[in-house]
Amino acid sequence: LAQVLCLACAMSEAPGGTLSGLVLSAPLYSWDAGPDQRLSFDVLHNRVIHYQETGFFVIDVNESGKEGSFVKFTRPNLRSVAFSPDRNYFAFLSEQNFVGIAETGDPNRGVLNVPFRSTPAGNAEVLSFFWAPARHPVVEDEIHQGSFDLAVITSTAVEMFVLSPASFTLTGSKRFQLSPPATKCWVEPKSGISVLMVGSRTLQPFILNGSAPTKMCKFDCCVDREVSIGDTDVAVMRIYDSTYCVHTDAATGRVSLRNLSNVAMGTPEHDIVLDLQGPGALRMSKVDNLLVIHGLDQGLSWIFDIQQTPNGQVSGGPLCSPSPVVAPHYAGKVDVYAAGWHYLCVDVIMDFDKGSVFRLQLDLDLILKDLLVSKVYDVMAVVHILLRRASCRNRIVSTLLTVLQQEQSEQLPAIFDVLNSAYRGVITRTTEQRDSRPRKSLVGWTAKDGNSILSSHHMVNLVFYPHFISQHPEAQATAAEADGDDELALPPELAPDSSMSEEMKAVRIPPPKDSAPKGPWPRKCPPFLVAVCGYLRSMINLNIEPQKILQCFVFDLCIWFRQEHALQQLMHYHVLMDSPEICGRLFAVVTRPRCEWTIQSCLDMSKRVGAFAVTGAILIHLKQYVDVIPCWRTNGVTSFPVSFLLERIDRDRSRGLCSEETWEYILEDLRMWISDAKASDGFAGDPGRRLGTPDVSGCVKWLPDLEAT
Repeated sequence: LAQVLCLACAMSEAPGGTLSGLVLSAPLYSWDAGPDQRLSFDVLHNRVIHYQETGFFVIDVNESGKEGSFVKFTRPNLRSVAFSPDRNYFAFLSEQNFVGIAETGDPNRGVLNVPFRSTPAGNAEVLSFFWAPARHPVVEDEIHQGSFDLAVITSTAVEMFVLSPASFTLTGSKRFQLSPPATKCWVEPKSGISVLMVGSRTLQPFILNGSAPTKMCKFDCCVDREVSIGDTDVAVMRIYDSTYCVHTDAATGRVSLRNLSNVAMGTPEHDIVLDLQGPGALRMSKVDNLLVIHGLDQGLSWIFDIQQTPNGQVSGGPLCSPSPVVAPHYAGKVDVYAAGWHYLCVDVIMDFDKGSVFRLQLDLDLILKDLLVSKVYDVMAVVHILLRRASCRNRIVSTLLTVLQQEQSEQLPAIFDVLNSAYRGVITRTTEQRDSRPRKSLVGWTAKDGNSILSSHHMVNLVFYPHFISQHPEAQATAAEADGDDELALPPELAPDSSMSEEMKAVRIPPPKDSAPKGPWPRKCPPFLVAVCGYLRSMINLNIEPQKILQCFVFDLCIWFRQEHALQQLMHYHVLMDSPEICGRLFAVVTRPRCEWTIQSCLDMSKRVGAFAVTGAILIHLKQYVDVIPCWRTNGVTSFPVSFLLERIDRDRSRGLCSEETWEYILEDLRMWISDAKASDGFAGDPGRRLGTPDVSGCVKWLPDLEAT
């Protein structure tokens, strides 16, 4: 797999030919650099705020190529701006620690002053402020419905306020007094968690949301007593589904993470500790839920995945070899580790020396190659890492295809469990979001584009079927040349799988031509069929209902590889469930050798799925002619040519296989059906009492009285 990726990957190179897994994007925003230029970043909305004398520019870094908007708002020494969750309001910090709120559409109409409860704003330094996460619908009452919560952190207190847009009023809701006072603050607005430094090395975390603001337990950072924690030494990051306080120790080259969103995991024994290559100044970024540590002195960056293994264990080592950040879109030589570069602890980096904003991106092809060449992780762990990345479906597919080609069957069960566990998580989350009521069964639906989850739909279309065709190209030629069985003719429009989608038709595998092969039976199950059945078993073990396309594909494989005994077991234990598509496949193989059991299975399933045209065709095949007309009449099958039935009865009658009494009984039954159908024409307004007329075209030679009508 590593050799394949070496040829396929578009690898990025740093100066000197060094390969790098981190790449800077083209500039997202540029300005005329200068000491008087002031910018900030709104983490909640991924917006760059560029302050001017008469207002500020707002640039959304998620909308590359789109010009930013300008908000005209005159305020002396405007230092920071944060937009509300609906972006209709913004909170700001100006001179003399004044915190206010204004309306985005018309900010000069009026400014709402933040009413600090006891300590005047001028006597305390405002360290930070942000809009807290929305209230949970369970605790949201009519008074606070549609309101927003603002958290303001000063050196002496942490205060929560509620903004009511309807009346444009701000009221205090919660206050925490700080003793000793705080000197620094780091926040994560999306989770509502902030960390305050209340001593030389003591940190005080808070969970600030509209539902239940909480003061958490203090903890100390392991640093020398002579060393004070700097502004860039700590960050609060949301990685995957948890929020961590990340501390970098430049003296030892060590990074520590403490979970703040899970109380049970927020203890020292659960801390994640990452070791780098020696001491040096460190900066942090987060790219696609990967923690990136930049060593300014070494000129290298380390990429860590804090959930590297399915059991949640972290090895402590980087995901790939450390490498410098490269800037292929940057004109001339660039040193992203210089003093003028500011890392915002997200995937955005600012170059204040030249006045540009960039996004830090991953070269996942190179990272994947490095993972496989180093052999630190097996293929299961690599797939698990890729599943957590956005837009990695093609990389996962290529990895699975290579494993199938190399017939590494011992790794496939674990890989399938990882794939289906992630898929099961998507099903559970989507079910909870769409409908809180319990469901009888969960049907796996196709994941949206941009998500690396692979459903059974993707596995058949992108992995299993392409691999099968690469190993058995004659299957496509067989599909084009396949002919129907004259003894089981069925009009195409009456086939149970006639409504099958074009996508399912594209992956259909017809039965092989040599229907009576020589050699021992049953044959040994081929590894590919074992692998596909293993994937099916993994889905069922996780309570995921396999999609029809996977069930039909397994059916086709069993017939192609002549594993009729395995197919019979899958049908018996309802692994392959009732559907028109499965019924159609059963009908197509009832005349094949060693498939005699499919006759009764097809007959029973056709009744359960309502494919009564197939029921009649099977009864004809079994020469149970007397039951055909009552079956069609009772279930309203009027499109099946009755001439097909009469031809076979007449042929058997000439051979002495059908008595004259039976022949006359069937003709009389047919005449009665025709007569009753004509009599029911008067009930056109009552479909329940109207009887359909059978298709008797071509039956004149057996029923001469039809010619007159």
